[in-house]
Amino acid sequence: MTSGPRLVDAVEHFLVDLSAAKPSPHTLAAYRRDLLGVAARVAAAHGVGLDDLPLTALDKASLRRGFASWAADHAKASTIRAWSAWNAF
Repeated sequence: MTSGPRLVDAVEHFLVDLSAAKPSPHTLAAYRRDLLGVAARVAAAHGVGLDDLPLTALDKASLRRGFASWAADHAKASTIRAWSAWNAF
């Protein structure tokens, strides 16, 4: 993959910024799981590990495929929360 900012770093920066609003620690943990869970599916589709996935790999098509793959294994409520996390991200 091309070099550039890593997705995992962007997620951590997002969560630090989000923590300023003082959400529950459980909310932050769920957002982290959801964001990285979907991102892991995108990374796998690109043939790289999650730690090597650059932000530039997130295009509309790959994110849709990754999210659909992730949602197939999760309950509706979890999918809705993950969608919310990604929209906030």
